[in-house]
Amino acid sequence: MKILDITIYYHKKSGGIKKYIDKKVEILEKYRDIKHIVIIPGKGNKKYIKSKSTIYEINSIPIPGTGGYRFFKSIKTVNKIIENENPDIIEFGGCYTLIPLIQNKNQICSIFYHSDLINDTNLFPAPKHLKELFLGYIIENVLKKSDIIITPSQKYRKILEDMGIKNVKTIELGIDINIFKPMKKTTNFWEKFGINNNKIKLLYVGRIAIDKNIKLLIKTLKNLDEEKFHLIIVGSGPLSSWLKIKANKTKNLTYIGHIEDEILLAQIYNNADIFVSASHYETFALTFLEAQSCGLPLVAFDLGLQTQFKKDFLVKEISSTALAEAIIKASNCISKELSIELHQKTKELFSWEKTFNKLIDLYDELLISKSSGQTIKII
Repeated sequence: MKILDITIYYHKKSGGIKKYIDKKVEILEKYRDIKHIVIIPGKGNKKYIKSKSTIYEINSIPIPGTGGYRFFKSIKTVNKIIENENPDIIEFGGCYTLIPLIQNKNQICSIFYHSDLINDTNLFPAPKHLKELFLGYIIENVLKKSDIIITPSQKYRKILEDMGIKNVKTIELGIDINIFKPMKKTTNFWEKFGINNNKIKLLYVGRIAIDKNIKLLIKTLKNLDEEKFHLIIVGSGPLSSWLKIKANKTKNLTYIGHIEDEILLAQIYNNADIFVSASHYETFALTFLEAQSCGLPLVAFDLGLQTQFKKDFLVKEISSTALAEAIIKASNCISKELSIELHQKTKELFSWEKTFNKLIDLYDELLISKSSGQTIKII
């Protein structure tokens, strides 16, 4: 089996899709009968081997206001790679709008639905009727015509099925519990960041963008005692510059920036007390898992996701006041027992091995159905 991954959502400081691709490269190395190719944006054309995967970086143009994302300068170059590699399956990582531009020679077309089409479209500065036309086109000519759409959560499988799309399968993403696990807190860990170690440390890890509702998250601090709570933000994105300025003016706010090293990131999780998010929507939320696997209670809006398996501190009302109340509630429940419970539950439900075993089984099934001329039933 030859699988080709293609995505534009990959650069040094990007988030969940990059992590998914990187873990896929790492784990597919163990499969002898699978060849893996990845096409991602770059500053120039480059080909190299990572583990056993062949990586193509394609000369790409920066997309303004996205915090580092790029779009392929030449689709012709992408199509040439696909023609030369001739994969059995092409998996589009979130970038399903690319599909009409790709010359598909009867390969299985797979979409991993990492990003929410409706919410992403609503962020575009365009008239409502143009957004509706775009949505209708993508639903009818891309999503409904793909061979398979993979969602990372049951919630989004239902959303797509309600749109009339039937070729949908859920495969949850995973976590490395050997890295993200409860560890003993490091004495004076936060001193180098100028943070009082006696404060309750609130942590957010993720993209610094409008869709993550960063401004509402910071507004929540006004409803908390600044002598008791301190918010630490890790990540990168379009609002990074704004956040740096805000952090310099806010006593109980620290912005660290992007952390690529997973071991250091796990240490940051373990030296925090509560994970907080003000995001209105997530398709899966890998950072929710990382935090809970390190033993942190999750305070967030209730998004109906499997990654929100502990419901005690989830918020129904979208407001900074309600979020602050949940933070205070969680701060009174911090314990070693809760930390162990969260880690064990995460370990039980999620792993990257499970993710890619399910993915390969699905692709095997699709290829068998294709070779026999049958239509696969998605269950």
